Amino acid sequence: MIEAKHTKIIYNSYKKHHHDALAISAIKKGKIQVEFEDKNIVLSPEALVVFNPCQTHKTIILDDDTRDYYILYFSIEECLHVQQSDFFKPIKQAIIKDASLLDAFFSLFSSQKEKASDTFLQNLFDDYCDTNEKKELPKTLEHIKSFIEDNDYDALSLSSLAIYIGVSKNHLIRIFKKEFGLSPHAYILNYKVHQAKKMLALGAPISEVAVSVGFYDQSHFHKAFKSVFAITPKEFQKKLIFYKT
Repeated sequence: MIEAKHTKIIYNSYKKHHHDALAISAIKKGKIQVEFEDKNIVLSPEALVVFNPCQTHKTIILDDDTRDYYILYFSIEECLHVQQSDFFKPIKQAIIKDASLLDAFFSLFSSQKEKASDTFLQNLFDDYCDTNEKKELPKTLEHIKSFIEDNDYDALSLSSLAIYIGVSKNHLIRIFKKEFGLSPHAYILNYKVHQAKKMLALGAPISEVAVSVGFYDQSHFHKAFKSVFAITPKEFQKKLIFYKT
């Protein structure tokens, strides 16, 4: 799956979250500070910023005139196809200053061709991939992820997760913070709004999407979605440039 979004004017910073895909962003004007768990970097117009899958981060707008924010999402499946690998090999640096790669990034927003996106990914992986790193989640967290992905949204809670894994709530919170940089509640919320985003990208009505992912209060859904993506669900559907599976 490939998804592209362009936001002309940026009003809000993004709260701490992560993506279930490889995300690559760039801006045309201004500066944005990106805070990872282990480092802070500044994104300026001459560079790309890379968010590896499940890499927790937040962004802060440093310049009020920051505008034209572009982002591409490549699914894990798409990345594995290009990498010809059974496991994802992460990008080894967050900021990439590469004029040709930056040009290729922006060209994808007009070409929208699968071959062009594969070429872009191949060049990115060839030059900036950490071919030796293979990060595997501890078995406990693998079980948690499976539980979250396999159960109804209404069944997702700190209590249900703790009971399923057989640990205390406090211990569950500690291992989530250590491995994901998020609390269980924030992780579940992040998961739900990402699932909602996929449905919205396919044109599903916002009210139906909200209920489908367990939000029965529309204002709560809008607030949760905006806390991760800095735009409302309606704005997201308007700003989506293309979405391919």
